[in-house]
Amino acid sequence: MALLLMLSACNNSSTISNTGDSLADEKTSEPVALTFINKEFKNEITPGCDSCPIVTAIIPVAEGDTAIAEKINDSVFAVVQSTLGEDGKQFNNYDSLLANFMNMYKKMKAEFPNSASIGGWEGNVKGSMTKQTDSFVNIKIETFVFTGGAHPNTNTVSLLFDAATGNKLTLNDVIKDIPGLTTIAEKKFREQLKIPTNAPVNSTVYTFNDNRFVLPENIFFTDNGLVLHYNAYEIAPYYVGATIVTLPYADVQQYLR
Repeated sequence: MALLLMLSACNNSSTISNTGDSLADEKTSEPVALTFINKEFKNEITPGCDSCPIVTAIIPVAEGDTAIAEKINDSVFAVVQSTLGEDGKQFNNYDSLLANFMNMYKKMKAEFPNSASIGGWEGNVKGSMTKQTDSFVNIKIETFVFTGGAHPNTNTVSLLFDAATGNKLTLNDVIKDIPGLTTIAEKKFREQLKIPTNAPVNSTVYTFNDNRFVLPENIFFTDNGLVLHYNAYEIAPYYVGATIVTLPYADVQQYLR
């Protein structure tokens, strides 16, 4: 997602900190090849200013087997770059990516110094582990970006990896019966959102294509069950925000690989 460009000025500062928090949530008797450490990256104009531009990223960074960790870290970085980056540019690390976010702000501020519609930019990325086992790793990336306009852009992405290879997994890799899971998910969706069984799924505020329920683009494995996460605009107007439905594993286990 490319950023719209817009801008206040001052001195630039950049800080990096390592919180050292382990994100593995599932212990086994055998050593786990992969470990994850939260790392924080920040770039801001005039530290301590309430309305000055700031961009931060808290990222679960894989350590351990170099080849596997590198694949996972590269995939996570690609998502963050698509959120905070600039069309046509590639970045080698989080420092340069966040610095470019601030440079885009400065360019817009210089081009439109008197524009009252251009407020302080803000970019915030938060990564977290929703589930880690010997077989797979599921990472959530939540993004918030404001570069002027009516409202910020928010998005949540599920990244699923094979723990043995670091390769990304698709829903088909982890769900063996998508039609069956879809049926169970629609029943839960209607119950939670109070949509009668005999009414069209779009009878309230929802806007599924062809009035047909589908699974979301992003699904998370958690300790509490399978979480369906529909981002803003995915199935409803922006004001509805994200729609989240949790399916207990007892109800869906038979449809999973």
